[in-house]
Amino acid sequence: MPERNLVSCIAMITGYAQDGRVDEALKLFKKMPLRNVESCNAMIAGYVHNGRNEEALKLFREMQRHDMKPNSMTLASVIAACADLVALEQGLEIHEK
Repeated sequence: MPERNLVSCIAMITGYAQDGRVDEALKLFKKMPLRNVESCNAMIAGYVHNGRNEEALKLFREMQRHDMKPNSMTLASVIAACADLVALEQGLEIHEK
């Protein structure tokens, strides 16, 4: 997938999520032939923005299974999801990584 198309998909995922259209964002995310940390970050942040924190954590775990290294943006969103879920132990575990 050309870089330009990847950036466009990420922008659309972010836009859909910010508009509350998380399911449409997810459809686009799933259609992407190549997912990277930035596309996962957009989806995770979209989930958190819309109160779908468990789905955010599920996607984070999927990233880890695929050996995708999270960055500070990933961790900020995931820790916010843990805080919303009052999942202190998970938040501490993530913070230690």
